[in-house]
Amino acid sequence: MLGYRSLFTVARDSIHGCDVDALIGSQVHAWLRSKGLDADAVEPGTVVDVGRGAEAALSVEDAASGSRSSRFHLTEASGWTSQVIVHDPRDGRHDPWVWIDVNSPDEQTVARAPKLARMVLSVVEARDGGAVLDPAVRTLRTEDVPTLVSALRDTSRRGPVFVAGSSDEIPMEPWRALISKLLRDTTGLAAGFLLDPAATEEFARRVGASHAVAPGTLRTFVREVDLDDALDGRRHRVLTTERIARDREVHLLRILGRVARDHTLTYPIPTAAARVEGRLIRQADEDFLRSARTPTTAVVDERVPALALPERGSAPEQDELDLDVPQGERDEQGTFDIGVAMPPATPKTSRSPWPSRKPKLAGPVPHQATLHESATDAPEPVAVDGGVLTRIMAALRRLLGSDGVTPEAIEDLGARAAEAAPLRELVKRKEASEQVLQDEIGTLRQRHADAVRQREDVTLDFAEAGERARRLEAELAALRRALQESGNPDLGELAWTDHLATDDAETLTPDSFEELLLAWSTAQESGSLGGVVWTGDRDTVLALDEHGPASSWAGVTWTVLRALDDYARVSAAGEFNGSVDDYLRNTPPGCHGYSANRHAQTESETVRNNDRYANSRYLPVPRSIDPSGRKHLWAHFKIAQYAMVAPRLHYLDATATDGKIYVGYIGKHLPLPSTN
Repeated sequence: MLGYRSLFTVARDSIHGCDVDALIGSQVHAWLRSKGLDADAVEPGTVVDVGRGAEAALSVEDAASGSRSSRFHLTEASGWTSQVIVHDPRDGRHDPWVWIDVNSPDEQTVARAPKLARMVLSVVEARDGGAVLDPAVRTLRTEDVPTLVSALRDTSRRGPVFVAGSSDEIPMEPWRALISKLLRDTTGLAAGFLLDPAATEEFARRVGASHAVAPGTLRTFVREVDLDDALDGRRHRVLTTERIARDREVHLLRILGRVARDHTLTYPIPTAAARVEGRLIRQADEDFLRSARTPTTAVVDERVPALALPERGSAPEQDELDLDVPQGERDEQGTFDIGVAMPPATPKTSRSPWPSRKPKLAGPVPHQATLHESATDAPEPVAVDGGVLTRIMAALRRLLGSDGVTPEAIEDLGARAAEAAPLRELVKRKEASEQVLQDEIGTLRQRHADAVRQREDVTLDFAEAGERARRLEAELAALRRALQESGNPDLGELAWTDHLATDDAETLTPDSFEELLLAWSTAQESGSLGGVVWTGDRDTVLALDEHGPASSWAGVTWTVLRALDDYARVSAAGEFNGSVDDYLRNTPPGCHGYSANRHAQTESETVRNNDRYANSRYLPVPRSIDPSGRKHLWAHFKIAQYAMVAPRLHYLDATATDGKIYVGYIGKHLPLPSTN
């Protein structure tokens, strides 16, 4: 499953005259050695066994225009695969680009930022649009702010940009070290910057309050930043100082890594890059067949010419990406004038970064000796049972005809069999590749189906919210008219006063479940949300923050909690007599509500009567409610429909006992027969 993707251009003036493919190749070589694999076995135009059950392939294509493309592919016994594609136009106008993909063995295994990406970024200046992808967080000064603003606006940028603010009261080095830790899983996917105190103020002055980065916070700027639209600021989430201080580093690291991966994996690959990959994959197939047909004493051609296959045609003159910035325009686009430590420069060369040597073939080489070879060169004779020989002759007659069994025909049949062996192996490889693609297609189809259901849910929620808003507006207008017509001047003035709520529980909309738990606790300390008590597991709730739409889920959950709190309050006061479902369908005036269609009072009989499903809903409650400290919490709210997560909130209505609602679970959908 594709879990990591990094695509960036390389500033040609940062590689000091070196060939970019040689620089990247040297890092791949060192990376293979660090994994205990035989990096020296890798040769252009071959598919080789590099040890530990791993197989590596390196294909190179030289176009008539002078451009060079190369593709390195590693398949490991564990199921992990890595691919590195390098394309160098060599036209003096466009920068080279590099594409790194990592596929995990399954959908449950997260592909974090690979060591290879860090190694590559340490020897080249990689750019995502106008942003520099440095493996370390860069500290920016006031003079760097205009370039940062330009990078945020750059429409060719693929990944997010993380910006941290500072002040004179914050120690810079510890703050920088912490931000570097939190952004470790975003290497190659996003740019990370720390504004010094003066730069923090200058940045706020240039972008305005809606997009500013406060000292001690970390803000994520996604694509297509519109600094002229204050509402656009809501798209670029802020990691607050309080949350950074309270939450575990590993939890924040995973969230930020997931944000960066989600953005880069869902953004389409440029057509030009996809074309280059397609040609190099076909080249790799030809390389495999050639390797399998070549005796082990063959010497690899160091020039590695592109294969001129009529059905493929020659390589196009250019394969440039839309994200390329011509060197002559780079100053106008803006770059950061911060040096990158580079290895000693080496002269340009057309040779592979790997030394030429006899390849170790990935599979056995079929024996290709003829029937007429000398006795000293021929294989040792094998004794054949007469019955077996009879069957062999019968099979040959069926294949060649009764009169066709001649030494020449048998030799030709053997040659054909030898030719077929590598083709069968290639078919197996293609079938494996096809299975990977089928799995990805299946995943994409599931995501599409989930997105359709999500859209339907959102459409329904929007319609219900609109209807509720219209009712409230009509009610407000009627009350204002009544106050005005009362004849009391004070009431008339009160009718048109803006009555915005000042209580935090009323105005707050949490951006994450971490913020929701904190706000819930803070509200209860101040006397709000006292009717809703949390008894569940904190880690289960926080796990939801690792999924894309967590921000909206947290807001929905907060709405549910406020509705339950109002239900508990009016029920305890005797102002409402009914169930939670009755309350949602007929919400009293002045109380918070929620869609009754997203609420279930109980579970199906199948769930209640199945031990496995029922036990997962046997959740914590106070011992004053049940001496065992647990009870089945069948009633639940549907927070969202999202793949296999589909977050839910399970609760117990104990208002008839002690006036409280106990929430024992907020997390992904508990087991069901349909998700078994």
